[in-house]
Amino acid sequence: AGTALSAGAALTARHRGLAAEGGGTVTVTSDTAVLSLEGAYTTASGSGVDYNALADALRDMGLFQGTEAGDALGQNLTRAEAAVMLVRLYGAADGMAAQTYPTPFTDLSDWSKPYVSWLYQHGLTHGTSQTTYSPNDPITKQSYLLFLGRALGYADNDTATGKSFVSAADYQAAQGQTLTRGEAVSLTVDALFSTTSSGLAFSDVLIEQGAIDAETFALAAGDR
Repeated sequence: AGTALSAGAALTARHRGLAAEGGGTVTVTSDTAVLSLEGAYTTASGSGVDYNALADALRDMGLFQGTEAGDALGQNLTRAEAAVMLVRLYGAADGMAAQTYPTPFTDLSDWSKPYVSWLYQHGLTHGTSQTTYSPNDPITKQSYLLFLGRALGYADNDTATGKSFVSAADYQAAQGQTLTRGEAVSLTVDALFSTTSSGLAFSDVLIEQGAIDAETFALAAGDR
């Protein structure tokens, strides 16, 4: 016997649900849910961001990888995971695991150290103190916006005052907010379609540097 779900009840991952025959309607509210549907049905998409599609686009460009538990787009992005995404955005991830760079941070794991150290060496991160990066802490939305602004060539104050790809109001509204992996994917895509501080399309810069493939980016842009 199954369990009847009331309106607003949470669905359980990897469980099967049954809608009533004869015109039953099921509404799923989620930014990251992946549904497998069987039987006769019609679907209607909502107006929210399709984080799964954006994650697939970044993955095709080599800018995003999932976790052992899948893409986990609803989970908070850690500072270590953010470092990996940013190094990929710079096109510097190939062979990174075997690299060593000087760093003052003493709290890094073996897998995250090359990525964080690379960012530090290039002046792209300052850590949470002189000796810590706090890799397992959730990254705040403001911090990730600053990271992306730096990738676009903007000083932190320029990003905070709305001169990069995000408005000053949106930056201020992000204060204290954590960031899910799905939201980070969406912001990264926004940055890809933005211009650098020198007025160049960021995507063109990354293509020129070999960080992303022009054809793959064009296909992703067509789906956006």
